Amino acid sequence: MSGNDHNDSFEAPAHRHHPGKNARPAGGQLEDITSAAAASDDLYAPATQRAWRYGLFLIRSHCFWEAHEVLEPVWMSAPPNSRERYLVQGMIQLANACLKSDMGRRAAADRLVEIALGHIRDARTTKANIVLGLNVAETLNTVGAVKNAFRSDTDWRVEIERMTINAL
Repeated sequence: MSGNDHNDSFEAPAHRHHPGKNARPAGGQLEDITSAAAASDDLYAPATQRAWRYGLFLIRSHCFWEAHEVLEPVWMSAPPNSRERYLVQGMIQLANACLKSDMGRRAAADRLVEIALGHIRDARTTKANIVLGLNVAETLNTVGAVKNAFRSDTDWRVEIERMTINAL
């Protein structure tokens, strides 16, 4: 993770979950962080912010189902129609798109990456390009590169790994 001045020591789950193919990960850091975030309705509460950072870590670690799970309560705590809510929703859809690609469902991946781009575009404003510690323009470039890699059948995972994260 780049630029994170928090002392988070995140771990990826022992295995990545693929619905219909293997068991969901049980317990551990994923469950603890998700549960703590779900107990808060404040986007800027420490537990929610930790879940946001962990969700981004999971995306970069290619744990896409897990990222969706941990980002869901973050999205639910964001104010309706806010830049923060759009950005979190975009990152959830990016995780979904990557999971579908991993599962060989290209049409679904293509559709979901377009949805992700739309939400992330909605997070932009002319005043500030940083939302929840992410540079929205850079994030759009990364997600656009993932979309292009999906369509050209090249390795999109390297684009995910290049994502710069300076989360709160």
